[in-house]
Amino acid sequence: MILSRRSFLKVAGLSAVAVAGASMFTGCNVNNLFSTGVVYSAKKGEDIDADLIEKLNKSNFANAVPGHSDLYSGKPNKCKEAVQNQLNGANLLSNIPGAKNVKVESAELSEKTNEKGEKVVENGKQVYVIKAVLVKN
Repeated sequence: MILSRRSFLKVAGLSAVAVAGASMFTGCNVNNLFSTGVVYSAKKGEDIDADLIEKLNKSNFANAVPGHSDLYSGKPNKCKEAVQNQLNGANLLSNIPGAKNVKVESAELSEKTNEKGEKVVENGKQVYVIKAVLVKN
């Protein structure tokens, strides 16, 4: 194969584009960009099984809502509606017994914390989640 100056420049240009595009595939958590995490809990006295809450929090269908956390900041009704829609979808797509018998009583945006109670920071930014409280349907 003969490598001309023109073909060399084409390959060099494509290589530069490939290197620049590779930065999109870093290990960054996509959850902060396209969706907001949801943490479920049960209202006291509602007799909702702790196993159900654990399954919902681990479910790929129910543990996040579409859209960045900025969409839900200061909008509890929008939080509640988004979580209820996600819960309804999870009922259809996953097999979590008992999920059909609960609904969202309240949901609000909150800073995410770890087990020690420390704020979770990723890429230098505070991470937010929606804390949803469930009641019997």
